[in-house]
Amino acid sequence: MYLDIYFLPDATNYGWACGYDGNVLRTTDQGETWLGARIGNASQLESVHFVNKDIGFTSDAGGRCYKSTDGGRNWRDCSPMGLDDCWGLHFFNEKIGYLLGGETCSGMGYPLKFYKTTDLGETWTVYQVSPPMATKLSDPLILDESGRAYAASSGLIWETTDAGSTWKILYRTGGYDWHEEITYVDGSFCVPISNGCTGTWEDNGGMRMLTDEHNWIEHRTGRSMYGAFLFDADRGWVCGSNKALYYTDDGGRTWEEKNCGIHPESSLDDIWFINDTLGWVVGDGIYKYTPRDTIAPKILPDSIICVDSDYITVWVPDNPDLVHWFRDDELVARDLDTMMFSASDKISAYVEYWDRPFCGYLEDYEVKIAAVEQPIIEIGDSVQICKGDTAYLNCLQEYDDYYWSNGERTRSIEVDEPGTYSLSVIDSNGCPGATSALVDFYPNTNIDITTGNTDICVGEFVDIELRGDIVMHIDPDEENSQRLFEGIDSSYFDDMIAIFSS
Repeated sequence: MYLDIYFLPDATNYGWACGYDGNVLRTTDQGETWLGARIGNASQLESVHFVNKDIGFTSDAGGRCYKSTDGGRNWRDCSPMGLDDCWGLHFFNEKIGYLLGGETCSGMGYPLKFYKTTDLGETWTVYQVSPPMATKLSDPLILDESGRAYAASSGLIWETTDAGSTWKILYRTGGYDWHEEITYVDGSFCVPISNGCTGTWEDNGGMRMLTDEHNWIEHRTGRSMYGAFLFDADRGWVCGSNKALYYTDDGGRTWEEKNCGIHPESSLDDIWFINDTLGWVVGDGIYKYTPRDTIAPKILPDSIICVDSDYITVWVPDNPDLVHWFRDDELVARDLDTMMFSASDKISAYVEYWDRPFCGYLEDYEVKIAAVEQPIIEIGDSVQICKGDTAYLNCLQEYDDYYWSNGERTRSIEVDEPGTYSLSVIDSNGCPGATSALVDFYPNTNIDITTGNTDICVGEFVDIELRGDIVMHIDPDEENSQRLFEGIDSSYFDDMIAIFSS
């Protein structure tokens, strides 16, 4: 198992990983290949750091520090005098480095020890302190050439402003739980949590993050967390036991688990990134991060189903290796590529692909139901049209397809026969609608004029009888005027028309 990983920031082809049994791996091609070395007397190498491609250091939790001058091929002991317990180390350049050890968790009063070297580990000085609380030193982080630095211990962040001559508590992060690593960028701290002063409680770890100098945000994962890495003040990663691997992009307010490709039984101990899309996490193996983690399956079809549909058939493309289907968050089918659901179901699928081992994706599917706007037929100016005329039928809405009962396929039609005309339509979602309209053609009016005597003199009167639906009244006081009256109660009308002769 590997416990720490580091790449040179200005020469990213060079990287190292260390772990149990004194093993140290090195790469010179950005992680494509790795070569190994073993430090015979070491047992648990917790930290590795190089100042250039040749000179580097690693620390053993058993209380030893080792130095390499040939890129990690060979190592020699460079431990400070009196070192009996240590954890993490960090070097700022080819002179200045810090090494930490000591704990007060047992209540025996052992001091915390902050070791410093200014000659690449040839000589060391130490600052000791015995705080009243139970805590254990873990990891230092040097910020600049003056030696200004931070360090983590269980539940605490320490600071030195005098190049390591003295150290003081800067923050209490929360409970006195084990912080195996410290990371700091642009005013933000992030530390992993393992429950208990020495991190031996496995049930409820997490991470804490500080972005505003006052309030630590804690997130619990239910697993012990060991490694952390920040890109900037808001974005970073934390890893831990049981393939725990989490990412935040909002300063630790929310975390997303992104452990695609990690073996289900793997524990992870440290993480390092060269850039946003190239990184490594180590533990039970060395894993390389790729953007493939962001690829998610797609449940088809994309099309919208119509409101009167009862069922929908869905499937996952791209030849998945495994598909489990869920209805309302309950598993209903295993290892089926295609599944039929009610249109009202809440549908999701767990998907794995053969070329992405241990990458499981849980994808939700939104059933898109559309209700078609029912068509409306407009019939000219009136639904009562005289025989011999033409009725104009127009659909007020626009659709993709129109199907009239007389065989027409246009939006508007003209008809000259009475009857019921039906219209079926298909909208842009493929959903159908239908309506109909009744068209009546009224017969033309026939008027019969009957009179007893058609030969009359000027100034005489005659009775005229009109039969029909329409009465024409000629008013002698209004020249050439006519008024038409539609018969309602009877088809028979009597009227007297005065006929004047010039």
